[in-house]
Amino acid sequence: RGQRAPVADAPGAAREAIRRTLGDAWPYSRAEIFDEAAYDATKRAMLRRLHDATYACGEVRGDVLIDREGHRADVDLRVTPGPASFIARVDVLGAEGEYPDIVRAVADLERGDPFRESDLAGAQRAIFALGAFASVDVVGIPRRQTLGGAEEAVPLTVDEAALAPRLDSLESLEARIEEGDAPKPPCTGEVDVVIRVRRGRRVRYGLGGGLQVGSTAVGTAQQFDQPLWDLHLLAFVEDRDFLGGLRRLRVEERPRLIFRNAFPEATDLAPGNDLRVQFTQPSFLEARTFLLIGGRYDLGPDPNELDEALFRHLVDFSLGLRRSFLDGKLTLSGGFHANAYQLWRREDADEQDRNYQVIFLEQLLELDLRDDAVRPRLGLYASAELHEAAFLSFDYVRFIPDVRGYVPLGPLVLAARFRLGLYRIFRADGGLDPASAQLGPQPYRLRAGGPSSHRGFVAGFLGDPAIVGTGVAGDPDFSVNSGGQRRWEASVELRAPLGSDFDIALFGDMGDVHRETRFRFGHLNLALGGGLRYRTLVGPIRFDVGWLVPGAGVVGGQPRSGAEGRRAALFRNGIFRFNGAVHISIGEAF
Repeated sequence: RGQRAPVADAPGAAREAIRRTLGDAWPYSRAEIFDEAAYDATKRAMLRRLHDATYACGEVRGDVLIDREGHRADVDLRVTPGPASFIARVDVLGAEGEYPDIVRAVADLERGDPFRESDLAGAQRAIFALGAFASVDVVGIPRRQTLGGAEEAVPLTVDEAALAPRLDSLESLEARIEEGDAPKPPCTGEVDVVIRVRRGRRVRYGLGGGLQVGSTAVGTAQQFDQPLWDLHLLAFVEDRDFLGGLRRLRVEERPRLIFRNAFPEATDLAPGNDLRVQFTQPSFLEARTFLLIGGRYDLGPDPNELDEALFRHLVDFSLGLRRSFLDGKLTLSGGFHANAYQLWRREDADEQDRNYQVIFLEQLLELDLRDDAVRPRLGLYASAELHEAAFLSFDYVRFIPDVRGYVPLGPLVLAARFRLGLYRIFRADGGLDPASAQLGPQPYRLRAGGPSSHRGFVAGFLGDPAIVGTGVAGDPDFSVNSGGQRRWEASVELRAPLGSDFDIALFGDMGDVHRETRFRFGHLNLALGGGLRYRTLVGPIRFDVGWLVPGAGVVGGQPRSGAEGRRAALFRNGIFRFNGAVHISIGEAF
């Protein structure tokens, strides 16, 4: 049996405000089965809510009287909020020279601000994101009155040696209070915030190698699945205090041995190289804004061209800003992007011009309310990315909204996703090949299929069938994976733990990519499947098998011409063939 927690030491209006703060943190009602672990977790949740509502000295204490013969438990909780608190001072330990001011600016905690525990957690994440510190701790120390009634003296905490005696005294006092040897002095409502950092290595470098399967980044945050994989060497150098001010510069070189097949098939081999440079400056213009400058030169086969002789140079440059809000839950990014694509053929071929240059503005809005970004069980994630291109080879607008939700069902997790893609091309250079003129630049076309998309299709191959043009000027040839101007995808997945290191999943994926400017929600292309995940620190290593359900391609209609032949020709892994696709990747599908 549960009893609603009484609130002590608060006047009537404040008492009601505290009750609203606690909200549904106490979930029990009479006649419910008592669970001690859930009871302890509930007390911790109530305490977090108090600390996040400016009650830095808030306490939640309770007693449980168990009647074994009557099979009942009487629960008595007492909430003592203490005074509403504000930040009295902010001290930085472990940083020297100009760095304390940078750390304070990024922490964005000011004297006189209301004290909230979530603000401290957000400050810790923002400081750690600078990349210059091996450890970051942000703690709040409430001021208390002495037994004589005078406010406790607060020394200047300019270094760790000066602060250590106060921390030791505070720990000793708390221990004596817990043992009943000393009364607890009342809080003054003032909180001293201490930020303790430990510098990491300034210059880092490394040499190694690896295997890349699955996705690659495009634009600010979007990534697409590609129908190839590689073995590569990796060499990098990173200066985490470049030119002072905790600016970060990273140069990365990646020679590649590229297999133009779905992993693990390895019959079509080509060389390649990927060089990347990234510069980051914190506290640009204001405390929490980052300046981001990036450059990339990629030489190798075009991952979206079926012509094995087609190599290209890809040069990319970006300049933008990123700012987080609401304790890191909301992130806004925006800036300028330029991209140039130049074909370089190993064999001469009579082809139309596919080279282009594009510049565009890009904006990204992300709202992340998940309990864990790597392995979410509860919450919501939503994003919207917008490109506006003008001048040079193209004028277009590209918009991609994405919504994901997660609901726990006991030990299981039900995850769902819905994503759209809209492309509107207003102008394309007359010298471009007709397919590019209609569908846009290769890296930014709308495609679907792959381990983080529709798992019934190989990466990029969901959509309209291949078409051979009539030869009339302006009549394009389309490959199976040429992409489109409209895309929609919907997925649902049930995830279940399998021991301490593995998970299994059942999923259903639907979607369509269309070359015309309209959505076809009746083209389901339904795939059902399952997979196995092995948990690692960077995310699960994932193995998925998706099977295209016969007769579930188009609602109320026949399969599109050439669809069945396309599946038979493309969906194989070198060992056996079936009507679907096999995927190996790292990270959850969504």
